[in-house]
Amino acid sequence: MAKSRVPDAYWEDLCFEAQQAAEKALKAVLLHRGIKFPYVHDLGRLLSLLGEDQANLPTATLQAGGLTRYAVVTRYPRPRLGPRLRSGSGQFR
Repeated sequence: MAKSRVPDAYWEDLCFEAQQAAEKALKAVLLHRGIKFPYVHDLGRLLSLLGEDQANLPTATLQAGGLTRYAVVTRYPRPRLGPRLRSGSGQFR
């Protein structure tokens, strides 16, 4: 098992911050290219918009979509128990 060189580091925080940096960078490129985009945190969706515009992106950039889960889980944790909102109803069940 690999050991961290930074024993007090929280890897979830680092992954979240990497996702944030990638999201901001992708949105900056979209703005620069004049491409409208939805207000989402889904890097794969943002990358697909650039792909539709035939942007030539580095391979590492195309792999950024894997960071999306770190934004979603951190921002929108879903407890295992408790009420859930019914789809489209505005009511809890």
